[in-house]
Amino acid sequence: MYASFLTHAMDDLLAACVALTRGESRARASWDGEPTEYRWLFSADRFGVANVRLLILKDLSAGLPDTDGYARRWERPFPAAGLRTLERWSAERVQ
Repeated sequence: MYASFLTHAMDDLLAACVALTRGESRARASWDGEPTEYRWLFSADRFGVANVRLLILKDLSAGLPDTDGYARRWERPFPAAGLRTLERWSAERVQ
């Protein structure tokens, strides 16, 4: 699966994950694959268990290049701040 470089796919996906770590019970992200849309629907229960549902809509997104490729192809830096926030939260939950 890969997303159009014209969208903020990774930013949206990481923002949805960060929202869950901050206590939101629902979050969503959308990747535009031109013409396909990949819609990520997240939900979390009161115990912190998250579920992900991925919808593939044929008429509305797709791609995860590595970090260097991301900046070159998408013409913006990788959203590292959101990723670091999620990594810190994840490390805290494990301890």
